[in-house]
Amino acid sequence: MRRRLLNLLTALSLLLCATVCVVWVASGTHFRSVAYNMAPDAVYSLGVMRGRALLSVVRRPWGTSAGSSLKWSSLPLSYGPMPGWESFHPPQWHGSLGFLYSEAHQIGPSYYHYYGLVVPLWCPAVLSAVLPALCAFALLRRQGRRTNRCASCGYDLRAAPDRCPECGTTP
Repeated sequence: MRRRLLNLLTALSLLLCATVCVVWVASGTHFRSVAYNMAPDAVYSLGVMRGRALLSVVRRPWGTSAGSSLKWSSLPLSYGPMPGWESFHPPQWHGSLGFLYSEAHQIGPSYYHYYGLVVPLWCPAVLSAVLPALCAFALLRRQGRRTNRCASCGYDLRAAPDRCPECGTTP
C-alpha cells in the first residue's frame, strides 16, 4: 500500500513539475490570471507573467451584491496597462531572490486592503521535481544491486559471487 501511495505521489509530482515548466515557458509572452470574486468583500487571484506567479487578495468593504464569480483572463505582454488598474496605486514590494511580499491599503472612496505574494516559477518546478528525482535515484540504485554488484562499493561480483574482492563484504 505504501509503495502504491509513493508511486501515485511521484506521478502527481512529476505531472505538477511538467505543468509548472509549461506555464513558466508560456508566461514569457502573456499575462494569464484567474480571479475568484467572493462576494461581497474579497477577490482572490493567481496570475502568471515573465516566470513569476502572483498570488493576491484584495479585501474591500464596499463589495458588490452580486454572487461569487470566477474570471479567467489572458493578455499579451505588449498590451500595455491592465484594464481597470488606472486607479490602482502600486504597492511597495519587499523580498529577495525573486520572492516578494506586499501589503497595501488605500483610504477614501475606493478603500481596500491588498496582500500579494510573488513566487518565481523555478521554485515550484524544483520542489515538485525532488520526489521523482529521489525515486529515480532509488530505482537506479536497486537495479545496480540486482545485476550482481556489491552493495557497498558497486564492484561487479559475477566472477566472485560469495565475497567482494574489492572491499571484502559478503552479499
